[in-house]
Amino acid sequence: MKHIYIDSLSIETATACGLYLVGGFDSEKNHLPALPIFRPGKKERLYDVCALAEAGCYDSRRCVENLIIQELFKADEVIIGHTHYHFNIKSFTSQRALDYLVYEVLAQVNED
Repeated sequence: MKHIYIDSLSIETATACGLYLVGGFDSEKNHLPALPIFRPGKKERLYDVCALAEAGCYDSRRCVENLIIQELFKADEVIIGHTHYHFNIKSFTSQRALDYLVYEVLAQVNED
């Protein structure tokens, strides 16, 4: 099994970080579940802030960004396909990568 160590959020690591946060399918169509906070039954408390963020509210968007950053700081490891990802994120070097994760989280929470 291949091991990848992720210590920052960048364009190169955004996809793995997105899969860790909101789940999805790997290249072999194996399902990876979302973090509990983004699953049905818990994500409903995020509806209002995510709807406002999607509508363009700066403060709500910052709340979503801060939630993402918090969850990535807590991230440990996940297996996606035949790759074992080890997270130890200490820096967020790309606003574009963070924008991608905000988009993914908003899509997950507002999908109904």
